[in-house]
Amino acid sequence: MLRVSIATPTGEIYSSDIDMILIKSSAGEYAILESHIPIVSTIDKGYVKLRTGDNEKFVAINSGVVEQSTNIVTVIAQEAAVADSLAEAEAKLEELHQSMIEENKRKARDFAISEKDLHQNIKKAKAGDLI
Repeated sequence: MLRVSIATPTGEIYSSDIDMILIKSSAGEYAILESHIPIVSTIDKGYVKLRTGDNEKFVAINSGVVEQSTNIVTVIAQEAAVADSLAEAEAKLEELHQSMIEENKRKARDFAISEKDLHQNIKKAKAGDLI
């Protein structure tokens, strides 16, 4: 058995004991089984398939690192989504990605408004000093 943990900046999204993990990235694919030699690799855009008996889970990933040592596999990803099928995981990841883009746009807009208000208040404060 392997112990797998998958985390993003928002926290752990998956943790379980598994039989095998298949990692697919732009560099190719490889599997990690019990007693595999220690390894560290990156995933640009890809997925991992987690298998326990006949059950499979898929995790679509944008920008991540995989580390395995002593039957413990850790995946740290910038963005990731877990599902029962690869298509579903990729769809969830795309939805998450679009949501993050919208959130970043909202934050940039709010920052610009706050910055404008700050500059106006500074000007008002300086104008008050002249009286």
